Amino acid sequence: MSTVLLTGANGFVAATILRKLLERGHTVVGTVRSESKTTFLRDQFKAAVDSDKLKFAIVDDITVPGAFDAVLRAYQFDV
Repeated sequence: MSTVLLTGANGFVAATILRKLLERGHTVVGTVRSESKTTFLRDQFKAAVDSDKLKFAIVDDITVPGAFDAVLRAYQFDV
């Protein structure tokens, strides 16, 4: 399956999309603004985290030009 970048992964709508992507077998890299924002998602999607199907990238300020560049270089996304 493909690897998908999901920005704002801890948001209400994004968490629903995250669940659907994982159910369909995708690997997901979710961006959040701080490590503390991953706590809920790590608990809710423990199996996906443990199986490396869910990974997190910290993008603390999305308004900075190039804020997502490091994430885009670190992973190869299909979608």
